[in-house]
Amino acid sequence: MSQNNIARRKLLVLSGYAVTMSMLGTSSGSASNNDNALSTDLVQPELRSSVDGLLVTQFNLAYAPNAIGGQDGGEQPIYTRCYEGMVPGPSLRLRPGDVLNVALENNLPPNNDPQPVNTSLPHLVNSTNFHTHGLHVSPSGNADNVLITLNPGSTHDVDISIPSDHPGGTHWYHPHKHGGVTTQFQGGMGGALIIEGALDAVPEVAAARDIVLVFQELQLNSVGEVEDPDITTPDMDDLFPKDQTLYTVNGQVNPTLTVRPGEVIRLRCLNATIGTFYPLSLDSHDLNLIANDGISLAALETSSGAFLGAGNRLDLLVRAGAAGTHVLRGHTYTRSPKLTRDDVELLTLIVEGEPMDMGLPTTLPAPYAHIEDAELTGSRTIVFDTVANKFDGTFPETFTLTMAFTIDGALFDSSVINQVVNLNAVEEWTLINNADEIHNFHIHTNPFEVISVDGVMQDPPLWGDTILLPVKGSVVIRSRFTDFTGELVLHCHILDHEDTGMMQSVQIV
Repeated sequence: MSQNNIARRKLLVLSGYAVTMSMLGTSSGSASNNDNALSTDLVQPELRSSVDGLLVTQFNLAYAPNAIGGQDGGEQPIYTRCYEGMVPGPSLRLRPGDVLNVALENNLPPNNDPQPVNTSLPHLVNSTNFHTHGLHVSPSGNADNVLITLNPGSTHDVDISIPSDHPGGTHWYHPHKHGGVTTQFQGGMGGALIIEGALDAVPEVAAARDIVLVFQELQLNSVGEVEDPDITTPDMDDLFPKDQTLYTVNGQVNPTLTVRPGEVIRLRCLNATIGTFYPLSLDSHDLNLIANDGISLAALETSSGAFLGAGNRLDLLVRAGAAGTHVLRGHTYTRSPKLTRDDVELLTLIVEGEPMDMGLPTTLPAPYAHIEDAELTGSRTIVFDTVANKFDGTFPETFTLTMAFTIDGALFDSSVINQVVNLNAVEEWTLINNADEIHNFHIHTNPFEVISVDGVMQDPPLWGDTILLPVKGSVVIRSRFTDFTGELVLHCHILDHEDTGMMQSVQIV
């Protein structure tokens, strides 16, 4: 794929935005222990790996103190909901055919509100559950079931069997209790989930230093705590109050990563923010994309920038250039161009020491074949919209927000199955965004192939599980609904949109 085509494809995703900037940049990070969280050197989250086909672990969900370190040598004390007392949570590493067993223990305080009539407002923010974002596993029972509710003071065993043919890739876990997701993300709940596979065995990839970068936005009050949602406000911007936002990488503000000239590093970039989108750039460096949303490409894509949407993952190889100091920048904006913010310096790359001579791969083990026209068994259209809430009977009168976030004209209703899909169906979906702001489509269980953006065919099509829907635009995707039946969801991965109704139920039968 030519560099011009790469840039064109990335820019298409940004159509409808009032921004023009280069998009990808990544930097390397040194691995160390999370106990060193106040170091200015990039640290790696605690790692928990499977042994003999099994990863058994416990996650305590509770308020805990953390100190967020920064390049100025200072610290920001926070006290938030988190997994295992850490921001981010531990990284989980498994192989195809393994079993993941997580004993969840919800030690958060009791909820101080009842179950509301209108569930498309924030509610029960101390109830939770567990979603393995990106895994192709069962959505039922005790597996990747986001319809389960784990209330404070209770426990739940997550038991997920990973198929023996599951592709390797960078995925993640996070809470998915409707009505409480945004609030729990505000405090840093989430972590990386890695499946080892064929991509890791590519010689040039195997030789690279493997670095996890978990990007989060901690939305806090003046004393470093997360405020409860204010459901009395009609203004969406005030629904989740905050005095400050910390943009962190592995729980640090602009940490430092040291590499040698010519060294190749692998960056597993995970956007675990609530709804911040990062067109990334790294001073004086190209970024070499090898996987999108944990799915390997067929060949390296080299560009000066890349787009990391909310919920997305990018696996990047970076070959360090000449000695010097370089910044990984996130040109952050959220929801709509009017909320564009200044660049955030996410990470500082220091290149120094004896040069190395490391190479980049020419071919990669793409796991999925292109979905041809002849393979399709059906199609459907799904419409995302942000509409004025006029209380005309479409929405419950108890809905206080002036804006409503809808799919196919309705708010999420857990009692309704919106889409019924046959097992082994192969379908083409047209996703339309009628809003004056971006939305971000994500579906559980089955990945999809992006065929076109705003009518422009993608060359080659890109596989993933989360895709930005341009303002007043459309995206066409294709998906194979294989292996698993059961109820799952699709939604906008701007999480305050999801919590306020932009979600649907899908039943695979």
